[in-house]
Amino acid sequence: MNLSEEVGHVITQNTQDLYFLLKFVEDIEAYIEQRRSPSNMLDDIPKDIRPEFVRYLMDFSNFLGDVRKDITAEKEKKTKAKMSWIFKPSKTYPEQVHDFFIPFIRKSMGPIMYPHYLYDMTLTHAIAILEAFLHDFLAAIFTQRSKTLKSEHTASYKEILSFPSMRALTDYLADTRVEKILSEDIDKVAGKLQELFSIDIARFHDFNVIREAFYRRHVVVHNKGITDKKYCEKIPNSQVDVKLSTNYKYLATLFAAIAQFIDYLDEHFSRKMRYKRAPGANFLLTNP
Repeated sequence: MNLSEEVGHVITQNTQDLYFLLKFVEDIEAYIEQRRSPSNMLDDIPKDIRPEFVRYLMDFSNFLGDVRKDITAEKEKKTKAKMSWIFKPSKTYPEQVHDFFIPFIRKSMGPIMYPHYLYDMTLTHAIAILEAFLHDFLAAIFTQRSKTLKSEHTASYKEILSFPSMRALTDYLADTRVEKILSEDIDKVAGKLQELFSIDIARFHDFNVIREAFYRRHVVVHNKGITDKKYCEKIPNSQVDVKLSTNYKYLATLFAAIAQFIDYLDEHFSRKMRYKRAPGANFLLTNP
């Protein structure tokens, strides 16, 4: 493959993965919304006790409301008094109502908790795919335009002759160079691309969205999504020990930014490296 074909393949492969990842999230989001509907939540409750079960739930809901009020009042008083609450239903309910209550609560927690896991996993996987794209994209540039591999590093004849062909040597050098570039944080990656190719990815209009996602991925993976000192040093107006909320709106914005970011790289590198862009290669832009 020539550079144009190789870049087109890399873009299609990775944007297709991102497209279906986003569609997966949308499908799961629709499923979760369906599971949240009251009629579906009561499916496992026998019809003969449903009226009583619903009244019991209302009693429990009122109890939780009173607990919240007590906690808020204590916070306003700024006291640290020990508080305890005991749920006392307004009436006596059938034993079956009590038997189904805990399983119902566990089941109803699913649609509440699933999005937290889903959105965080989607964020980390999306950034992993973007990193894979950057690796393959830059490797294609270095391999197909081998002059870009020139550096002050030297190698012995023995090292050079250990490779079966010049292409194998070029592939190795390209892969090593790319891994070294991508081993740094996103800001240093931007600096290195500016140094090597005079292409400033920080000028991309939504680079701040991409940049924040890279640093967010770090705290999601290593600190349960709670901001740390490193994140706050990188992201303006952020505070330490704050739980980051990754929701569907955040992901939709991120995926849109990634789509345009890949297009930005393709456009600028195509002019710099003189290859023809493949129309329709970016699956995120051609399959809205």
